[in-house]
Amino acid sequence: MQCISGVWGVGFGVWGLGCGKGGAGVWVCFRAQIVALAESGRSIADLAREFEPSRWTINHWVKQARVDAEGPTPSGPMTTDERAELRRLRRENQTLKTEREILAKATALWR
Repeated sequence: MQCISGVWGVGFGVWGLGCGKGGAGVWVCFRAQIVALAESGRSIADLAREFEPSRWTINHWVKQARVDAEGPTPSGPMTTDERAELRRLRRENQTLKTEREILAKATALWR
């Protein structure tokens, strides 16, 4: 079994090794390893006790991994990529609203 970055088997005590240089990459690798263990037959309760994320969290990761593997569906839950795009679009929408307000105030000053 391998991590997304290609390193597995160094033990979770040093699971950050080989999983990028820190930041989100480490967590992506950790999640992928936990999901792989859950899908290989380890119980979620055992994984929660051993690695300390809650059972709810691990269950959520496993469900999201299944959704991502199946791809987008019109009426189903959103994939991780769809969630990221939605966050990006909301941020962009907020920026555009702020810019519009600034321009409206600037236009009002010139009248």
